[in-house]
Amino acid sequence: MNFDLGKHIKKLRASKHMTQAQLSDKAGISVMSLRRYENGDRKPSIDILRKIAAALGTNHLELLGLTVGAPIEINTSNDNDFEKMSPDNIRDSYGRIADRVIRAAVNTGGSINDDTVEAMLILQDGIEGAASFANHKLLEHYYGQLNAEGQKKAVERIQELTEVPKYRKDNPDNEDI
Repeated sequence: MNFDLGKHIKKLRASKHMTQAQLSDKAGISVMSLRRYENGDRKPSIDILRKIAAALGTNHLELLGLTVGAPIEINTSNDNDFEKMSPDNIRDSYGRIADRVIRAAVNTGGSINDDTVEAMLILQDGIEGAASFANHKLLEHYYGQLNAEGQKKAVERIQELTEVPKYRKDNPDNEDI
């Protein structure tokens, strides 16, 4: 059974009791474009998909019919759980999954087309979100193991790091890793 994105958008819109005009206005797209997406005459770009998802109060993964699971339960008493969810491990997983997607497309006689690239970009967004989440959880986990004096020192160290241009997000010379 194939997933029908247009029908899914229409179903979500109806569940929110929105007209096409209301959704298109909220998403910043034309009613005609939305109508074409819902009828399956056109496929929205990933940027448009994100706008539609936001207007519907969901995310682009759910809009694509991908079920976002329950929050991950982590055993905070076990440091190994945190090591397994390191951002590097998460990014390595993306690389392995991307390789599989490419091999599957080629092995089935297909080619790397826009849909494959778009699927990989969506996957990468999810992986980067998971890596960011992992960083926050790791920081929270280890910070929570410190006493008051240690927590104060940790904050000082983070403040010091923000003064180093190499580590700042707002430095145009840095690639966001």
